Amino acid sequence: MLGENPFEFTPASKKWFTGYSNEVTAVKNSIKKEGFTLIVGDTGYGKTSVLNYLHSELDGLYLPEASHEALGESVRHRMNLIEKWLLKPHPLQKITSKDLMFVDEVSVMEPRIEVFFKRLADRHTKIVFALTQTELSMLKERFPTLIDRVTLQVSLNGLTKEDVMRLIQRRAGNAFDSQVIEHIAERYVKPRDVVRVCNDLWNSAVEQGLERIGKELLSEGGIVEKATVEMKPEIELAPSQRKVLEYLEAHQGSERKDLLSSGLAASSNSAGNVLLSLMKTGLVERREGRYYRISPSQKPQQMDA
Repeated sequence: MLGENPFEFTPASKKWFTGYSNEVTAVKNSIKKEGFTLIVGDTGYGKTSVLNYLHSELDGLYLPEASHEALGESVRHRMNLIEKWLLKPHPLQKITSKDLMFVDEVSVMEPRIEVFFKRLADRHTKIVFALTQTELSMLKERFPTLIDRVTLQVSLNGLTKEDVMRLIQRRAGNAFDSQVIEHIAERYVKPRDVVRVCNDLWNSAVEQGLERIGKELLSEGGIVEKATVEMKPEIELAPSQRKVLEYLEAHQGSERKDLLSSGLAASSNSAGNVLLSLMKTGLVERREGRYYRISPSQKPQQMDA
């Protein structure tokens, strides 16, 4: 029998991180230079996983979002470090882990936070941002002087076939038949899609009491691209709820910021309200405090290929 499912809808830990070797190397090399570095990619392409991996490798300070609240929480126990950053009288000869900051979810950035980041940069603190194309457009419009300081922009365009195969094998060992791995690697480049498909196959194998994940689990037309959720007839959804639910069907393990970057919510608060209402209906569940997915209690139906 298969054991615990290793395909979670959360950013990959250092142990599981796979792919984007050239992009990671480019960012590491940029650490030695002044200016901001941007990691840009659409939802599901692994921005947060890359950022977390770099943070685990290089240390420094990690902010889950570019907000005053996140900054206060992250540095509460490191106030002496912040004071050092803001009061450095001379440039450092060598950038160390204490002069690094990794920032996710820039959609919530306010002018005072932008000023703070630029002050840190003036004192030779290296800052790496992870953002979507939509968020990049927002920064260009609202904070052009911050963009002027960007010295490297790295784009995440998906995993190679070899990377996808390594991702599956690293997490699942020999639980997948080679034909299944090949089938997946030929069809998907987004890390989140790979994880979603493998998660579905793993759960199906467990439900059927299988010891391995073989080609008999693949649908006739190839792996199903997405699942639809069978709604309880008594649940009436508002248009905003239905749109978010449809998005989660295709992007399991999404965060609030993903709804913002996809234009499904006007603010983080409005996204949170819709997600909370869906959680109350039992259609959506939250994991790790920030990742949302369709509740397992809702039985998926495969779409016709």
